[in-house]
Amino acid sequence: MKPKLYIDTSVINGLFADDEPWIKEITISFFERVNLGKYQVYISDEVNREIRATSDDGKRALLVSVLARYNFRYIERTQECDKLADTYIEQGIFTKKYRGDALHVAIATIHQLEAVVSWNFKHMVKHSTRLKVNKINNKKGYQQIDVCSPEEV
Repeated sequence: MKPKLYIDTSVINGLFADDEPWIKEITISFFERVNLGKYQVYISDEVNREIRATSDDGKRALLVSVLARYNFRYIERTQECDKLADTYIEQGIFTKKYRGDALHVAIATIHQLEAVVSWNFKHMVKHSTRLKVNKINNKKGYQQIDVCSPEEV
């Protein structure tokens, strides 16, 4: 069975990380494995919202082109996702300012995916975040989820 992975917007951005060549190289390698069908890759309307909110028209066009190029599976953001994201915020895992990060993890959790893949080391890809998220997931009856970088996949 292929791993079911949710990618956030930072992974798509990683394809264009000219200022961080190591991120770009690893992201390109990750997407090559996606093309080979090694993973089932999912995105949500939160990814689409973040891309639409990109202020640079040229960058937004590049990001949209990635969505068109790859056969990502689309999953819905539900009220249950919103509620779980709010719980993550209430418990101090994410702040209200970074609700989008909480939503990415909640959406992947609710849809029973194996991992959230992100380059966001500040708010998401951290050992403490994994522990706290899974403590809440366990308490609420959800499965555990990994939060990792493309390099770890």
